[in-house]
Amino acid sequence: MINTQQLVAKLQPYLNGQPLWLAFSGGLDSTVLTHLLANSFDDLPLRLVHVNHQLNPNSGQWANQCQQFADTLGLPITTLTVNVDLSSGASLEAAARQARYDAIARHIGDDGILVTGQHLQDQAETLMLQLLRGAGNRGLSAMSFASKWHKMTILRPLLQIEQSELVAYATHHQLPYVDDPSNDDDSIQRNFLRHKIWPLLKTRWPAVNQLLSRSADHLREAQSLLDEMAESDLKLISANFVEKTLSCSALLALSPARQRNVLRYFLHLTTSPLPTTVILQKIIDEVCAAKLDAQPLVQWSGNEARRFGDKLYVQKSLPEVPPDWFTNINKPSSVGLPDGRYLDWKKVSSGIKQGCFDAGLTVRFRQGGEKIQLAGHLHRHDLKNCLQQWQIPPWQRVRLPLLFAGEELLAVADHAISAKALTAEGEQGWWPFVRDAD
Repeated sequence: MINTQQLVAKLQPYLNGQPLWLAFSGGLDSTVLTHLLANSFDDLPLRLVHVNHQLNPNSGQWANQCQQFADTLGLPITTLTVNVDLSSGASLEAAARQARYDAIARHIGDDGILVTGQHLQDQAETLMLQLLRGAGNRGLSAMSFASKWHKMTILRPLLQIEQSELVAYATHHQLPYVDDPSNDDDSIQRNFLRHKIWPLLKTRWPAVNQLLSRSADHLREAQSLLDEMAESDLKLISANFVEKTLSCSALLALSPARQRNVLRYFLHLTTSPLPTTVILQKIIDEVCAAKLDAQPLVQWSGNEARRFGDKLYVQKSLPEVPPDWFTNINKPSSVGLPDGRYLDWKKVSSGIKQGCFDAGLTVRFRQGGEKIQLAGHLHRHDLKNCLQQWQIPPWQRVRLPLLFAGEELLAVADHAISAKALTAEGEQGWWPFVRDAD
């Protein structure tokens, strides 16, 4: 029997008057959880959110069923329609989860709290699937009661509840729920485990779900200790979360196990998804340990690691920029760049004067041989030498927007304005800077 008092006690610390969103698929788990919450709290600001993945011909009908159930309980419901992107090579289940949570996070906001219906069987299966993937401690920790998806909080109050208890509850209260036929598709790994392997395991180990859940708890505790060590080591390696950089020499000074642990933790905090063990070691061996004059690159799942000087840089993989791209402007308005970034402007006391815009400017990328006369200097300097002196990594140099009046270089976004374009003392002008895509 489900202990509603324990369920209420788990959720109570997270209730601060803001809406509590429930991921409502219309299936058994989320239907029971919705009914439980709606009947266990007084004046709970509960809202349902249903995601239509468009993967089944009946998905529209399921959305209608969810609406009807929400209406019977007097609960507001929002339906979000998503497109599941399989181009990354992720499994259908993983890609659908990514699309679902991303859509919900956008809808409910960074401070939103989402409640989901994963139960004890889901927890045990997750641990088993992670074992079969060769996951490390973080993966083997499976699911926790509270976690984050980017900045959105996810709560899982049913993690200690057996699925049989949910079935009994739904039967007792005569709750209608959607039965997705894809749950019977054994080509999906989780379904294969659930239908083919789990019945056999339960004949020998009836408490297999509880046992595996306990192991996940132990591994989560071990991971928390590793994270504490990594937090300490982040200071040793001069981790910078704004630039997403760290010191290669400081990292390599640690023992191999601590190298992997702190690097894995740093990447966990800065990128998604995490690299495999093989890729992680390549980052250490081929990027961090590369010669200072090398330009190493390791890529994984839309992310990349590069080195410049003593710094390891991690970032989203950079798209190519056409070297012959350009656009003309005559006012300081936002300019979309071909790689998805933007050239924007800040009003400052020492910037590009208005007359330069009135005469017309051209924005383009570096092609080689450019020179610029900086304020306070009598002669022009090679842009190549300036970029080196400014310690700009090579892969960023070809992506810096340059501003020209005809063939004369007047400004380098984020870095410099030529003496000719600079405002006079006491005047205000415009400083060019680059921002990432929203």
